[in-house]
Amino acid sequence: MPRTAAAIVAFVKTPGLSPIKTRLAVGMGVAAAEEFYGLSVAAVEATLREVASATGAKAYWAVAEDLGMNHSRWEKFSRLYQGSGDLGSRLDNIFSQLTMEYSVVIGVGADAPQLSPACLVSALATLSDPQSRKSFVVGKCYDGGFYLIGTNRELPRTVWESTPYSVNSTAERLLAELTPRGEVQLLDTLTDVDEIGNLSDLHRELVALKSPHLAQQRLLEWLRRPEHACLYL
Repeated sequence: MPRTAAAIVAFVKTPGLSPIKTRLAVGMGVAAAEEFYGLSVAAVEATLREVASATGAKAYWAVAEDLGMNHSRWEKFSRLYQGSGDLGSRLDNIFSQLTMEYSVVIGVGADAPQLSPACLVSALATLSDPQSRKSFVVGKCYDGGFYLIGTNRELPRTVWESTPYSVNSTAERLLAELTPRGEVQLLDTLTDVDEIGNLSDLHRELVALKSPHLAQQRLLEWLRRPEHACLYL
């Protein structure tokens, strides 16, 4: 079957089935950390929905748990099970499935609610343009990770398995695997919220958005509540 169009997939965990934002919970409590995650996922969902409507791309959830595949939280998009193993294995599993069907595949994390629809549309356009020389799009995080990876070609499993995850060199090591295989377009660096101190940077990045959608505005309002703001401002 020929590959067509584009897919955008968000990697998520299901509350109640996996631990959620454990390091953030140390600073603000489990309930608040899970509430933040829910708002973050809602913002990512709204971004993907807007981009899918504007571009015709197909939106997916990549769900961490097999038991989470039928959870009502993920009913708005098609669902793929991440599979077992470490993050590299799970990334390979999702991307290998989607690149067989779609000419462009972009994966995003659920921890980047400040990602704008315009940025994602631009990434899709870069990878879809036959005149473009770019084979990959990467959005790096300030902590050394990445919040977005997009490709218009199939990638070998070794790319994912050779990249160390949850270290301050993750994005650079991923880029080292990608650059011999094609040109990379870098996006703006964003904050990945893992700890309480990251919330002040997230607040700044949300405020800087030119046209935040409603879900991003709701997250910004949540961050400004006195009981939350006092923890990071």
